[in-house]
Amino acid sequence: CQRLTAMRFRQKGSLLIMRPQPGLYLRGDGRKITQVLLNLMTNAAKFTGPNDRVTVSSELRNGSVIMSVADTGVGIAPEDIPLVLSPYGQAGSQTGEGTGLGLPLSKRLAELHGGSLAIESTPGAGTTVTIVFPSERTLPTGTAALAPPMPPTARAVC
Repeated sequence: CQRLTAMRFRQKGSLLIMRPQPGLYLRGDGRKITQVLLNLMTNAAKFTGPNDRVTVSSELRNGSVIMSVADTGVGIAPEDIPLVLSPYGQAGSQTGEGTGLGLPLSKRLAELHGGSLAIESTPGAGTTVTIVFPSERTLPTGTAALAPPMPPTARAVC
């Protein structure tokens, strides 16, 4: 995901910071999880500018995998958050910037994995999109070798 979005961030003059927790394992469809991260990172690149930061992180918290994409871009008004989570919904300044399907699709793919997607945002200060995958989707650190092998399409590249 970093490799696929790096050029967008460079062109905008935004800084991309990757903070994955080492040894974190998530059981799921890798292609779909990759799509979620690409959607969120692409949105962050789209709505940030020179000197803005985008931080992509993952961690294990209370047995759940928490992934977040946080930016210091334009932000979303609180009343527009339900709109951007609906198919084809776009908020104010976002109109004309894409199809309006990235966030609803990401939310649905997280839900299909038993997870959730939430948005916190402040206009002019940025947006954080957080995905929580339940504990049944996680493997304790160091036990990935004990897990049954997954088909190649189930391995995320991010």
